[in-house]
Amino acid sequence: MTASADGASPRAAPGQKPSALLRVEAGLAARSHPFVVLVGLLLSVLAAAIDVVTGPVVSISFLYLVPIGLVTFSRGRALGILTCAVAAGARMGIELWEDPDVSLEVAFLNATLRFLLFVAIALLLALVRDALLRERAVAGAEAETSDRLRTLNALKDTLLHAVSHDLRSPIAAIRGSVNTLSRSDKLGLTGEQREGLIEAIAVSAGKLDHIVNDLLDLERLDRGVVEPDREPVDLAEVVDRVVREGAYPVDHPVRIEADPILVDVDRGQVERIVDNLLGNAIKHTPPGTTVTVRVRYDDDGALLSVEDEGPGIPTDLKQVIFEPFRQGAGASGRGGIGIGLSLVQRFARLHGGDAWVEDRSSGGTAFRVFLPGAVRPLPRISEPRDERPPAAASAEIG
Repeated sequence: MTASADGASPRAAPGQKPSALLRVEAGLAARSHPFVVLVGLLLSVLAAAIDVVTGPVVSISFLYLVPIGLVTFSRGRALGILTCAVAAGARMGIELWEDPDVSLEVAFLNATLRFLLFVAIALLLALVRDALLRERAVAGAEAETSDRLRTLNALKDTLLHAVSHDLRSPIAAIRGSVNTLSRSDKLGLTGEQREGLIEAIAVSAGKLDHIVNDLLDLERLDRGVVEPDREPVDLAEVVDRVVREGAYPVDHPVRIEADPILVDVDRGQVERIVDNLLGNAIKHTPPGTTVTVRVRYDDDGALLSVEDEGPGIPTDLKQVIFEPFRQGAGASGRGGIGIGLSLVQRFARLHGGDAWVEDRSSGGTAFRVFLPGAVRPLPRISEPRDERPPAAASAEIG
């Protein structure tokens, strides 16, 4: 038999049918104190009625123990003792009614002795109840600890698998490039080939840096030592710079549609949000499909969206996709260890906002990030960036 930590909802072990006693106890545990007391009173009245019907020939005093035990075991000694008093009083009244010759003093003495006996039984039941509740609390805590340990163990296995896999690839690429460069004279490499190997080393080192930064940020967020360093930031300019400076595959065009707005946010954290969302969209969508980044006004803040034209996300995965080390099937492109989206949501919540995922009506997925704060519009004609109109216009990059 198992139960919740507070012992209020006992249940049978898996695969076992709960007994009638367990069902009664569970039913009473879900009821209020007045309801349980009323049930005890009704049972006391029923015992008294049977007592009257059977008469003095048959003693059925043990029936009064039923409401006493029921109330005591489900609600504790205080209400149990109250039920004892009711039962003793009912038996005293019946005794006086059955035998008018019995003096009031004798009836009261019998009732007192009967009450003390009932109380002794109720106190024993209360002790059993307290011991059972403690046992259930310990069992519930052990079950919770066991579940937590299983979750942590699974998380550890996932982390080790993800880190070992995603660290191995860039490290192997760096080692291979370095070994090739060390034998460049023997291999007769051209200058262009050397530059290609150096660029491959830089890209792999960037992947390693990205993984390490994600792990460090996640650890700092778990410790609660990260706070947003707010400053007025042009979100359109941030998106434009992240897209242009990011090492994204050329076969994934990125489209920017951004209102020129100024919001008080942490520039670095917003850059990480945009970069992680773009990396996730590119990793899980087929080559050649467009990824669109949108920034627009929203009620009391700004709404940042990254939308793709991929296969979409299964409904069950949407519920857990922002948990650390969760990765969808069929990932391709940039590597990762499954904490990018978790960081997106945590950074958004540090700002008092949130992140969520939706299906696009035209197909694909849209990740939304709401950043609350006073939004100040910027002039649509400002200093040109990258020889294109300000971010109010659309731009194709890739």
